[in-house]
Amino acid sequence: MARPMAALRQAGFHAADAQGKSVLMEAISKPERDPSASHPAYFAYRLIKQLNTFAFYTSRAGMIEALDYRGNSYNVSFPACTHPEHQKI
Repeated sequence: MARPMAALRQAGFHAADAQGKSVLMEAISKPERDPSASHPAYFAYRLIKQLNTFAFYTSRAGMIEALDYRGNSYNVSFPACTHPEHQKI
C-alpha cells in the first residue's frame, strides 16, 4: 500500500489539520460525484473506501446487525416475488 499512502502524502493529507483533511477529502472524492472531475489521489480514496466497506460487511456488526445474516440456512419454501412488474411472462 505504498502507492496510496504516497498519493495521500503528496496531496498534503498527512500534514493537514482536521479542517484541512475534511476539505482535502471533499476534493479527493469529487470524481465519485462528478465524472468530469479528477484528482491524483482519487484511486487511494477508492481503495480505502472499498477496504473499509469490505471490512465492515464481513464483521459481526456488518453481517449480523446490518445485513441480518442468519448463517447458512435453507428455505423450506421459496416465496414468490410480489413485484407486479415481475409477474409478467
